[in-house]
Amino acid sequence: MALKKIKNQTGNKPSLLTPNNDFPFSFGLYKFRFDGWLFVGLNLLVPLIALFTIRFTLGFDKTGQLIYIGLNLFCFVLSMVYFLYKDSKLFMKSGLFIFYALQIMNPLIMLTIGGLGLSLIKNDSPWRDVWTMGVQVATEIVIIIWAFRSTLDLKERVKNTFKNDLKKLLAIVAIGTIVIFGASFLYGLATKGTVLGGDSDNQNSLIGKLREPGLGIGVKITTLLLLAIFTIGVAPLAEELAIRHAWYIGCGNRTIAWLTSALFFALIHVSSGDVEHLLNYFIAGFILSTIFNLSKGNVTHSWLTHLSYNAIGYIAVVASL
Repeated sequence: MALKKIKNQTGNKPSLLTPNNDFPFSFGLYKFRFDGWLFVGLNLLVPLIALFTIRFTLGFDKTGQLIYIGLNLFCFVLSMVYFLYKDSKLFMKSGLFIFYALQIMNPLIMLTIGGLGLSLIKNDSPWRDVWTMGVQVATEIVIIIWAFRSTLDLKERVKNTFKNDLKKLLAIVAIGTIVIFGASFLYGLATKGTVLGGDSDNQNSLIGKLREPGLGIGVKITTLLLLAIFTIGVAPLAEELAIRHAWYIGCGNRTIAWLTSALFFALIHVSSGDVEHLLNYFIAGFILSTIFNLSKGNVTHSWLTHLSYNAIGYIAVVASL
């Protein structure tokens, strides 16, 4: 019955963002009263409370980070087991598995394959960061391919949008990108000189090494290439599939998913403990979640807006080097 709901649900009325409704998104596959609360509680509320607790008690040293990562993995796995046990076919065909693939596969592969590679590279070598980013890029590419091959109507929905609604899609992406940059600019002005301003740990982890003096040309070019592939080609699509498409599926309530998706987006970008930047990422996540919501669950719009925003940011970073 649940799988039939994916195919047959056509209650979404066409909107400005989705004039062609051949492949509608199913918002109510899971019941929010229990399934949704469990999904949000284990995947967002517990990690969010843990983040602030560890940050202001233990601190985010290596021990604090390990505790936080371990707790997150436990919550993700526990939640995943519940949904797999409830209906494994629905778990896969709906695309809910994408969320767990991104949140569980990434750290596990980094600990195994990533760790094995790092053990062969000298501790002071700049190639360690190149290897780490390369493994993450490869992992997320695998997840994206898996998502499009296994999720019902996902590939068709994206192809249909490019084929039939390209002009409207480009207009929405342009407007969305301008709105995110405008909001980011205003936030930067409002928080300048405060603890809420400045670069986040997430930004520094991506571009910090490029600004170090004496970095070899080979390392620099390879890092720039991988950074472009990751921030423009891979991360926006992987994150939108997991944090928008899969999150809305698991939540089971469109309004709650709209807000909690934005908050989870912020959470994963401050997972190193710099909670001062939570609001900044929440604003960007809120705009992307709003685009996904208004487009009746068509990930194409939020994905390309995310991609466009990252691409402009990447160009700005390269120009500043």
